[in-house]
Amino acid sequence: MRICSSCKVAEATNGSYCKPCRSIYNAAYHRANPEKSRQTSKKYDKENRDKRVVHEQKYKKSNPEKVKEWGRKKNRKREALKRNNAHAPYSEKQVLDKYGNLCHICQAPIDLSAPRQCGKPGWDNGLHIDHLYPLSKGGSDNLDNVRPAHGRCNVIKSAKVAIASKIEHNLVD
Repeated sequence: MRICSSCKVAEATNGSYCKPCRSIYNAAYHRANPEKSRQTSKKYDKENRDKRVVHEQKYKKSNPEKVKEWGRKKNRKREALKRNNAHAPYSEKQVLDKYGNLCHICQAPIDLSAPRQCGKPGWDNGLHIDHLYPLSKGGSDNLDNVRPAHGRCNVIKSAKVAIASKIEHNLVD
C-alpha cells in the first residue's frame, strides 16, 4: 500500500496521490495552465466525440422517460431563473407523494399512464405539474408552489392563480 505523497495519511489510489489530493492538484494545474488545459480538452473531445454520441443515443433510447423528466426539470429551472424567481429542485414523484394523484383543479383522478404531450390521444387526462402561482406572476419553482393537474385543466387555467379551495375550474386572475 502506497501512502499519498501530499497528505501522508490516505492511501494513494491515483499515482502518488489520494483522490482528494489529486483533485486539488488538478485544479491548481488547470488554473496555472489554462491554455494547455483547453487544448488537451479540445483534443480529448475531438478524439472521443463519436463514442460519446453513440453512448448518448443508446442511453436516450433505453431511458426515454428519464430523458423527458430531465428536460422538464431543466426547462422549469431555466424559466424560474430567467424571471429571477426562487427555484428548488423537486421530482414529479415528490409532487405525487406529497399531494396525491388527484387534479388540484377539478379533484378528479389523474391517469398516470396517459401521454403528457399536448395533442396526443388521451393527453388531457395525463399528468401536468401546475404552479399555483405561475412563474410569469412571480411564483417560485419549488415543491410548495406546485400541484398535480390534468393536462387539460392546466392548459385551461393558463397563467391564472388557482385558489386551492375552489373546484370545477373556478379560477381567479
